[in-house]
Amino acid sequence: AVVILMVWYFRMLARPVVNEAGLSYGIEGRARAMVLKRSGSSGTDAPYPLGTNLTRTNVAGVGTMLFFRFQLALIVWVATLLVTWLLLAVGISKDLLILGDRGAMTPQLLCAVVSWGRWRQLELLWVKVAWLSFAYLFSFAGTLLYAVQQTRLVKDVDSENVTIADFTAVLE
Repeated sequence: AVVILMVWYFRMLARPVVNEAGLSYGIEGRARAMVLKRSGSSGTDAPYPLGTNLTRTNVAGVGTMLFFRFQLALIVWVATLLVTWLLLAVGISKDLLILGDRGAMTPQLLCAVVSWGRWRQLELLWVKVAWLSFAYLFSFAGTLLYAVQQTRLVKDVDSENVTIADFTAVLE
């Protein structure tokens, strides 16, 4: 698939330009749509560096910052729950990682595996309940903290910048 994609790409590069005006118009439109970092003194705007932190830097409005903060919160949430489960599994019993995943070649082995799995599952049920309780409380507290942070960000950015909302009128 990669070879086919490369062949197609190089064939497109080798084709002659048949609509020079359309190409120029498209390139100009792309240049106007680029988000550029404004430079105060030199007068030439440049693209933002690739390492720009979009959770803290207002590049394309508060919505972009909110979106990237949501992505970060989602990654932190998933990583925290995963690491907590793995720490419980390593610290208490590695059987938590293999329960329900053991195969058996004969009916007798299947019966033994099912019997062992049921006994082990009931023995480790308290770990699953503890993790689930932690996951619920962490998710609830994290959601409240996330909502407060997002609301503060919107208010702070709105107070620092002049936006279209500052020029609206309410007609009664």
